[in-house]
This record gives sequence, C-alpha cells and structure tokens, in this order.
Amino acid sequence: MLPEANGYKHFLDNSLEDAMANVRHVAHEQPNIRIHVVLDGFIMPNGKRGEPQELFEDFYKEGMVGKSWITTQCEMNILGESVRLENRS
Repeated sequence: MLPEANGYKHFLDNSLEDAMANVRHVAHEQPNIRIHVVLDGFIMPNGKRGEPQELFEDFYKEGMVGKSWITTQCEMNILGESVRLENRS
C-alpha cells in the first residue's frame, strides 16, 4: 500500500536533493508533524534482517556525512539528528 493511501505525505517522487531538503524541513522545523518511518524489506549492511529499532540505529550511523549511504540511511540520520538537537522528541 502506498503512503498516500493512508493519508501520509511522502517524498518518493522527489529528486534526491528535494527529498533530502523536505526531510530536513519536516524533521527540524515542523516538530508537531508526526513522522512515520517504514523500513520493511531493508537489511543491514551486514546482511542481517534487523528489528525496526536496529535498522534505524544502523541507518542513522551509516547515513552520516562523508560515508557512502543510500537515501534512506541519510533520511534516518537527519531524523536522528533532529531528536539529538531536541528539535523533536
């Protein structure tokens, strides 16, 4: 089921640059908007199918600037950073 079927906004159709800008905007500047993260089907770089919390933490670390990352890893890093900076809880 596509996110919009649930009434959720997504950035799947955006360019990489627009998607990252939109994620940063929502994560850091719109703390009252609830963010839904779906990591179904993803595996960790070590090949393990992790639990959602493990995947998020791994993607957060892998998405750091200067590393080789996939878009979802960078998005999880942006979300984690916004919590660390207390822009959202």
